[in-house]
Amino acid sequence: MSLSPSPRVARATRARHLVLAMAASLALAIAAPAFAADPSPAAGESAAEVEATGTAAVTDFFAILQQPDAERYAGLAEILAPEFQRILPDGSSMTREDVIASSPPVGATTISNVRATRDGDSLVVSYTVETVETVDGVEKTTTGQRVTAFRAMDDTWWVVLHVVLPPAA
Repeated sequence: MSLSPSPRVARATRARHLVLAMAASLALAIAAPAFAADPSPAAGESAAEVEATGTAAVTDFFAILQQPDAERYAGLAEILAPEFQRILPDGSSMTREDVIASSPPVGATTISNVRATRDGDSLVVSYTVETVETVDGVEKTTTGQRVTAFRAMDDTWWVVLHVVLPPAA
């Protein structure tokens, strides 16, 4: 037996999705136009070109995370794939909806030690990120390892997976 929402709930859900999509489109057009990179694979793409593509995709992702709340939430809704997951150092995970609803702003970031691999429409990037954040009114710089996986869709690199690795022992 398949359960489906009532017609009223389905209409309300479609209306919310339309409003969210319109707001996200506007915010992304204003806040992060560079995220729409050319995801089509180039024949004979060099390792340096793949690394540059990976660096640009990660940099654009963090640019969205640095936006004020409304723009950040709309930007995330525009680039997090439906199947997106965020894995935290303690092993817990967050879905696309969790991240869009509760992602705190990220301060200034520096991306380094980029390693990117690509096969067709898939791009996997591992890197070190240094972030300046304010926690309980105290500014703090943190450095950590991340892995972010992207999938090309509609001429955009969609974020499929973002892993925050635990600090090295």
